[in-house]
Amino acid sequence: MENTYTSLPSAIYSNYDKLLSARDAEKDRTENIGVFAFLLEGYSLADSFGDAAYIYWTIDQVREYLKAGGQTDDRFEALFDDFEFGEEFLVMIIEYPGTTESTPCTFTRS
Repeated sequence: MENTYTSLPSAIYSNYDKLLSARDAEKDRTENIGVFAFLLEGYSLADSFGDAAYIYWTIDQVREYLKAGGQTDDRFEALFDDFEFGEEFLVMIIEYPGTTESTPCTFTRS
């Protein structure tokens, strides 16, 4: 895996089944829907996607993170308009350490 922000979406799609299963487990554990947050320090040094670190944040944790960084959660909220909870999962890729510069996106089987 190229260790960059732009290489993550294709790696995430390649690991869709694994991540969907992990999302289901985390949703059951936390009893709340959420996102997989990929922090720069968790993926920039990874040799492969299997080595990349990411964390499951509940929706409330994402909102807190965005607001703490002075951002609104408008784009994040817009993702739920057509979201299918059984077939899709949310991912937030954070590019810059120490900031809230991020891109929330939805992944679904194509």
